[in-house]
Amino acid sequence: MKRRLLFLGASIAGLGLIAACGGGGGNSNPVAPPATAGIAGAVTVQPGSPADPTNARAAVYTSLADFQNDAWVKQAAVQRSGSGWTFAIDLNVGNYYVDVWRDNNNNGVIDGGDIYGYYTTGQGGAPAPVVVNQSQMTSVSLQVRLNKVQGKVAR
Repeated sequence: MKRRLLFLGASIAGLGLIAACGGGGGNSNPVAPPATAGIAGAVTVQPGSPADPTNARAAVYTSLADFQNDAWVKQAAVQRSGSGWTFAIDLNVGNYYVDVWRDNNNNGVIDGGDIYGYYTTGQGGAPAPVVVNQSQMTSVSLQVRLNKVQGKVAR
């Protein structure tokens, strides 16, 4: 009788351990991995421009004021992809402004010789916000150019 009780006690303890570890045949309530949201960008170069935006900084901003003050919240390097360039930035849901900049003379100012461009909905228009929705990578295209103007260039 003692052996049966000891065996029964050990069996119950073993089942409790298996249940606590989540073992014993799979998880009946799997947790889905978090879905990615953000911006996936395609970068092109102004026709005839010798600009190469490889390793340029793609940055996102939460407001137009932050955009104008270069107060970015996240950034990524632009990478060569086939005949063009791309970048991807994971973000929370919201509205963002996007630019691409390679500071060729490393002076911290967008000026002559730098590669620069930003997302806009019109040719040469004002910066436009990009809407990032839950579980979705929002695709944008923007064009960069090699600045020929000497001195600081306004955003």
